[in-house]
Amino acid sequence: MEEKELLEIFDPVYRYVNKYNIFEVRSIARAFGINAPTSVKKHDLIMRLIGVASGFSPPEKRSNKGAHVKASDAPPEQISSVRGLIDDCLAQMEYPMSEEPRIEFADVTKAGRLGDDGTAQGIVELGARGGRLRGPAGEAGEQDPVLSEKLVRDHGLRSGDIVGGYTAAAQGCPASLAQVVSVNGAAPLFVARPRFEECAAVYPEERLPLGAGGAALAAADLLCPLGKGQRAIVWAEPASGKTRFIFAAAGAVRAALPAAELLCLLPAFRPEEETEFCDAFPQAAVAAAAVGKPAAAFAARAVLLAERAKRVAESGGDAVLFIDSVAALERVFRAASPDPSLECEKIFAAGRKLRGGGSLTVIAVAPAKEGAAAVCGEDATAQLFLERGEDGFTFDFSRSFSKRGDALLTEEERAAAEELRAVLAAEGPAAALRRAGQLQR
Repeated sequence: MEEKELLEIFDPVYRYVNKYNIFEVRSIARAFGINAPTSVKKHDLIMRLIGVASGFSPPEKRSNKGAHVKASDAPPEQISSVRGLIDDCLAQMEYPMSEEPRIEFADVTKAGRLGDDGTAQGIVELGARGGRLRGPAGEAGEQDPVLSEKLVRDHGLRSGDIVGGYTAAAQGCPASLAQVVSVNGAAPLFVARPRFEECAAVYPEERLPLGAGGAALAAADLLCPLGKGQRAIVWAEPASGKTRFIFAAAGAVRAALPAAELLCLLPAFRPEEETEFCDAFPQAAVAAAAVGKPAAAFAARAVLLAERAKRVAESGGDAVLFIDSVAALERVFRAASPDPSLECEKIFAAGRKLRGGGSLTVIAVAPAKEGAAAVCGEDATAQLFLERGEDGFTFDFSRSFSKRGDALLTEEERAAAEELRAVLAAEGPAAALRRAGQLQR
């Protein structure tokens, strides 16, 4: 695309970057992988930055020569602003202004592996030396593309990142990724990223709306609301409707938060239920039906999807991880790990709201308070007690609670919750559910 066309489309980006001095512009350019930013004029540097960040120019190959290898010290707010302005400009394009193709960064919810055109994209799984690109739900294959140690180091890749790029084939061996084009659905950045484990955890500040999942969830939305970043455990006896609950809650999350990333560890699902769930939520990353599958492979997928959820949260997004059930997941880890309870606890305990960042919400079903479930119960910030109901499931609201749940409600919602508690006390659960459905409408 010619410079005139790029300027016409991305004028807000140009004006934003151009207001900084040349040294600050070089730092921003380094963050987007622009080579040798000290050797070109400010205008040319901004245009190269716009081309790479928008996908109209291919990412510049990394080299070990020149000033471009200096780490970028551009503030995160500058990087975020450039990306946001790029996205806004692309969204306003009504038609392509040039026949030149644009690089489409990988949609993180549709990651595959090898393409037919020398490309590949998938979830990064790091090993002792380098790593591999796994499938969209963390599934492993012998021909999964290889990631070299240098590529991992140059791009600061972590397990759970979704990466796309160009491959180099070697006869008789799996393809290797030769160049990274996208990381987590955007142009690769060469700037320090926040680490999930180093981010401060705070109490949820925003509610995770579940009211669209039916009367029982509408009532729970008011009486024991869940927030983004909650660690919720759902105690479910046999035949209490846990599978219907998972379907309903996942549907409510998808309806209320379409931008949130949905990840599911469902080792207790039957194969038929797995198919039904994947058909209902095609954008979700699902690892299900562990029966008959190698325990070590399923355990590796569980860990990788948990890492994926962390990458979403540390980059400022919202991830929701469903587990059905903790007992089934513990059985998988028992066959693959010397300490199954610890592995389950680590995955459940990852749920949190990050200060200044995104959130990872974990909603886990547990049939009984024993083993890993007992440990998770101690770590939980919300507990729901599932019961069989007229519509498949309901809750025992006398025992269910959400820590600091009232802080997630508006004044109007608090008044509705008080009304619902009064109906529950005076007329019973059935009347409360009917009233919750009316309030939801």
